[in-house]
Amino acid sequence: MDKEIIEMKKMVDTYNQNIKEIDQDLREKNTQSGEEQKYEILYQKEKEINQFTEQFEVEKTQYEKEIKEHQTLISALLEHMQKDMARQNKLPTSSQVNEMKDDLKFKQG
Repeated sequence: MDKEIIEMKKMVDTYNQNIKEIDQDLREKNTQSGEEQKYEILYQKEKEINQFTEQFEVEKTQYEKEIKEHQTLISALLEHMQKDMARQNKLPTSSQVNEMKDDLKFKQG
């Protein structure tokens, strides 16, 4: 995970450097408006990529938290199901229930 963070920071630094270079190129060149427009488009794309990389860690942390919560819930549900299944095996049969009813009637009467 730390390796990914380091790589992402390197990517952010690289993109920031590229943005600075593009911005500097835009200021230095007195070219046609078509080329300036291309540089502006590239600049906007670089900003979008930079924004994505900044938000990546926050979203990643949020998704990991949600996954852990879901795993905890699934684990609790499985334990509950296991207990219910164990209880089913301990239930009396219908003939045993009938015997118990007969015994109850006898004791009441």
